[in-house]
Amino acid sequence: MTVLRRPRGETSDPERTGRLLEFLNLGYIDYVAARTLLINALPLQGAVLASTAIEKYFKAFGHVFGNSLKGHLQASHLNLMRDKVPDLFAKLNPEFLSFLKRCYDLRYTDCLEPDFNATVYAREVLAELDHTIFHCDSQINLRRDQVRVLSPFGHAVEKKSRLLFAENHVLLGIDKEAFLSCADTAYAIRNRPVEGILEIEFTVAESPKDGRFNREGLKPVI
Repeated sequence: MTVLRRPRGETSDPERTGRLLEFLNLGYIDYVAARTLLINALPLQGAVLASTAIEKYFKAFGHVFGNSLKGHLQASHLNLMRDKVPDLFAKLNPEFLSFLKRCYDLRYTDCLEPDFNATVYAREVLAELDHTIFHCDSQINLRRDQVRVLSPFGHAVEKKSRLLFAENHVLLGIDKEAFLSCADTAYAIRNRPVEGILEIEFTVAESPKDGRFNREGLKPVI
């Protein structure tokens, strides 16, 4: 089974192919779940699932090259993508990836380090998530006996799945800046060393457009 559109890697090993398809399926399930949460103004929950979706797509790529990646969006994941599929990696936003790794830590707030902070904008995350998954899937070329096999993402595109197409600026051909020029719901958190966790949810007239996801959340006023 050939796996990448460009001749950087392929595998026909049944075990590696099976694991690859497993991670593509799991990644797509998390992806559409993340989209649903983000569209419904649940930025924190959506970002956590966006994080696991991209992790699983990266692990799928790992199996192409015989690398069984462990952990969650570690340096090894990013290094493999940068070294093995640099044309894909160049299309991704490294700050978005590091932001998602931090969002994963928000599953359990009792384990956050002092002064941990983050701000999550639902629509902004949705836009970057759709961009990232689209380019990851575009790099994949599954074939069996020289016949193309659709990925879960490809099947959903073919069926015009509502879960995939709703508010998807990439597939709907909407300019990203225009997409972000809409009201957005955001979540911010800071783990104050003395007082403990402070969380707020708020709305803004439009999403941020600078691509800088690691913004300081609930910055103390001195």
